[in-house]
Amino acid sequence: MPTVPYKNEIPKKYNPQNTSTAVLKKTFAIRLKEFKRLWKEISQSDMASPEQHYIIQGVRGAGKTTLLTRLCIEVEESEALSAWLIPIQLKEEEYGISSLFSFWLRIAEDLEEHPLYGTNFKGLAETIEDIEPEDGEDAKAAFKLLNNALNKHQQKIIIFIDNIAELFDHFSKLDLAILREVLSQNANLRIIGGSAVSLENFYDHKHPFYQFFNVITLGKLTKDETLDLLLALAEAAGEGTVQQIKLAIEQQPEKIESIRRLTGGVPRTMALLFDILAEGPHGTTFGYLDDTLDMASPIYKHRMDDLSKQQKPIVHAIAKHWDAISVKEIAQKTRIDSKTISAQLSQLQKQWIVEKIPTDNKNHLYRIQERFFNIWYLMRYGRRRDKNKLLWLTRFIEMWCTQEDLTHRVTQFSSGLSNDAYLPGTLAYTSALLGCKNISVNEKEQIYQHAHAFFKQQNDASYLRSLPEIEGDEYADQAFTCMGKNDFEQALKHFEKAVEKGLVRNHFMIGCLYHFVLNDFQLAEKNYLKAIEHGFGFVYTPIAKLYFDYMFMEKNGQALIYAQQGVDNEENFHSLHTLSTIALWNNELKIAANSMEKTFIRDTWPQDLEEHAQAIIGLLMLFLAKKQTHLVNKWFKEYNLIEKFKPIHYVLMLLMKDEYPNEYLRMGSELEETVTEILEKVDQLAIIYQ
Repeated sequence: MPTVPYKNEIPKKYNPQNTSTAVLKKTFAIRLKEFKRLWKEISQSDMASPEQHYIIQGVRGAGKTTLLTRLCIEVEESEALSAWLIPIQLKEEEYGISSLFSFWLRIAEDLEEHPLYGTNFKGLAETIEDIEPEDGEDAKAAFKLLNNALNKHQQKIIIFIDNIAELFDHFSKLDLAILREVLSQNANLRIIGGSAVSLENFYDHKHPFYQFFNVITLGKLTKDETLDLLLALAEAAGEGTVQQIKLAIEQQPEKIESIRRLTGGVPRTMALLFDILAEGPHGTTFGYLDDTLDMASPIYKHRMDDLSKQQKPIVHAIAKHWDAISVKEIAQKTRIDSKTISAQLSQLQKQWIVEKIPTDNKNHLYRIQERFFNIWYLMRYGRRRDKNKLLWLTRFIEMWCTQEDLTHRVTQFSSGLSNDAYLPGTLAYTSALLGCKNISVNEKEQIYQHAHAFFKQQNDASYLRSLPEIEGDEYADQAFTCMGKNDFEQALKHFEKAVEKGLVRNHFMIGCLYHFVLNDFQLAEKNYLKAIEHGFGFVYTPIAKLYFDYMFMEKNGQALIYAQQGVDNEENFHSLHTLSTIALWNNELKIAANSMEKTFIRDTWPQDLEEHAQAIIGLLMLFLAKKQTHLVNKWFKEYNLIEKFKPIHYVLMLLMKDEYPNEYLRMGSELEETVTEILEKVDQLAIIYQ
């Protein structure tokens, strides 16, 4: 969604307390249930006795600050409350508060600055500052002065504290004990806080302080809340975007649900993604993103530092993957045993680091619960050209954009590049497009060429160095797609590009195309040999077959060596079949027979028999051409091949009619023509491979 002015202002995603009252009220579209509950608690209380305190907990971006700000505004505007109840909202990061004393001092300073009642508290902060430092006693004295001032003017305060757990974490045990006593006995103040960490860990005998708070958890947005949020964002962006969102809701509701799941149902992340997509390569939202990532870095880094030695590689593997991942996949990436991983995942779920995605079996999936934390991790720890660095944005683009929309974005890409663009955002958007599965390699080449030319003109060369190239596996995938359409020339072109990108394994596929489709012996051999040079042993078998197929007599000895190396590399039906064939070509009957018998005793023989019947018939005919009738007869009896290959059986009986004078007479008339054709083929093979 474009970040365009909404009556000269749009809702601020990262500091909603700085959004104007009018805009915040108008765009407050979610968390209404929690708002109504808390407002009812506040508005119906006269605070005659100590009240219930609340903590709103939820991941970053869940809407805690916006909800606290909205409640603060409601208290300020309430005629019934504002005469006696003063709302004070502490900012998300209150670096000046490091103790209970400095907390009371900060409240006094806010009271002095109140537009209506500031005169009632004039000089209070200075008086508190004059208190002599003394462990615990200065905090008690400070609150006594604050409480007396409130009593004198018959006023009370409600304090909205963002990141309350982090703030009070700086307090000493003595400070928390004193504050606990105040909260339980004094009716002049009430606290409603927000926390981005799970408070479950505090609920033990070591942290009785938090037992005075009723916890409200902001979970993922529901489907209806997601729709409300998107419409509110659209209205802030303009009428055109409203129509776009309404159309998407009507025609593709599943797409909205996909976005909800991708973002973990977190409002801030959802809004961020829509802004980035709407702005394209010229957008400035990445500037906000960078600032927010920097602000979050100390918190998120602290979160990582607090993890155990075993938890860190597990979280790293999950975060780098972005999409939900199984225990087995985590084990492969971390080389930690599955039992240990499962135990650590249970703990990580309690810590709100990881969430479980249930499946219909025991192999559940896991991902980072807070998607913004995952974005931070990928952006901060992804290598310069790591395609996973922008995986979160790529997934969003893939989900939201139709194929037609993607094509349009590719076409319009170059026009979105300008020298006043926010370069990190341009790079990120470009990188995300280059990672999209739904954009063809040809389109990605257009994007890359335009971006490369653009960044080459910039003064900072680091952007050009950071531009991810189209990877070889994408060219290879496109080549296979072309093969599926019988477009072999394009397939060849893309395989060659894949090789240029370092995927030398694709010399094999190039060799196969020249071997089986384009019928170019020299280029087939050349590419097979290059694949072998790079250590791909599975190519020994196809190059041996190449020599056989083209009857390259000068290479029959080399073909046998390659065929034997093919079996040594991997013993399967194809390698054994090729070795038998090449051995017969070289009149190495013992090697041929041994290889054939290995085929018969393989566990997969019944399956091989069904799938490769024609290849087996061809090889049996070659054995007969080499006059190995007794050997073939032995195999037919020993491995029950008569019914499966009845025409070959009667060819064999005709060739052995001196020993079996009446057996061929059993042949039905329907087989006579087939048997005659096979006999002729055997004679031809005998001449060709004499």
